[in-house]
Amino acid sequence: MKALRSALFCLLLTAAVLLAASPGDLPPPRRPAAGGARPLVPAPASGAASPAAARPVVPSFPRRLVFPGARPRNGDPRSAARAVLAESRSSLGLDARPGTLRLKREFPSLSGWHLRYEQVISGVPVLGSEVSVHLDRAGRPLLLNADLFPVAGVETAPSVDAGAAREAAVELVGEESAGAPRIRPPRLVIVPEGPGGWLAWLVDVKTREESARVLVDARSGDPRRVLDLRRYRDGSARLYDPNPVYVLRDGTLRDQSDLDTARLDSAARDVTLRRLDGSGELRGPWADATATPGELSSSRLDWRSVTRGDPAFEPLMAYYHVDRLQQLHDRGGPCRRRL
Repeated sequence: MKALRSALFCLLLTAAVLLAASPGDLPPPRRPAAGGARPLVPAPASGAASPAAARPVVPSFPRRLVFPGARPRNGDPRSAARAVLAESRSSLGLDARPGTLRLKREFPSLSGWHLRYEQVISGVPVLGSEVSVHLDRAGRPLLLNADLFPVAGVETAPSVDAGAAREAAVELVGEESAGAPRIRPPRLVIVPEGPGGWLAWLVDVKTREESARVLVDARSGDPRRVLDLRRYRDGSARLYDPNPVYVLRDGTLRDQSDLDTARLDSAARDVTLRRLDGSGELRGPWADATATPGELSSSRLDWRSVTRGDPAFEPLMAYYHVDRLQQLHDRGGPCRRRL
């Protein structure tokens, strides 16, 4: 049956992607590790940070606290938000994290008051590691989010200076792009990885054709990761997820010479095709179906009229499933080039 062949085709492509990926392509899982760590506490107003702990800690998964029916807090929103954070330290797992919390942004909105903290170790921020506190306009606690990483024991003194990191990033992006690049000043960051992490210079490089974030190893000077910062567009299609046999719980389904049938059509659902390059073609950072047979171009990026009897159905299925699976394994963002 064509539906079964489509699902099998997607699985084979997915397996090929995973087998072709080197261990460095995919982020390692966060595994618990024995040991303790110095408590993670808000940094002083001056922004000074305490030294990092030298022992491994238990990895932190994103944690969220909500406060249904909470009463308004006394005092100004800023003080109330800090008090809520201090009271929730144990519930958020802050006592088991290395480094300190440094205020990154504080701002009001139409809904209330918001604070964002970043995790820092010896003054170096941990990439993507943040805590946010949200109160309503009356001072009632609404939500706390914490996503902190176990990066204890990471060196915070670079062996390569910012200038060398900048040159390495420009050279890398320049190999694939034309035009004079615009470069933001490199920033020293800690990149979480497994139970630890590594020190990197973060360099944003933009040219006429490319917009990339290059993470240069601050110890060796070698680029280790490239994240694509270009904006992508979403498309739409009506596809099987994962296949009609599973959705309908019916193992008697047959192909019927690729004919569209009401039974098989009922198993399809509307899906979103992520990370399309906006050209109208079925092409993105992890999947490119432009070389497959069938008419795939759509100026509106809308393929919902394509049914299983159309030759374009299989490429749409392949793009959707391969792109989605790769996203699950590369949460740092679409990698334009594997290093």
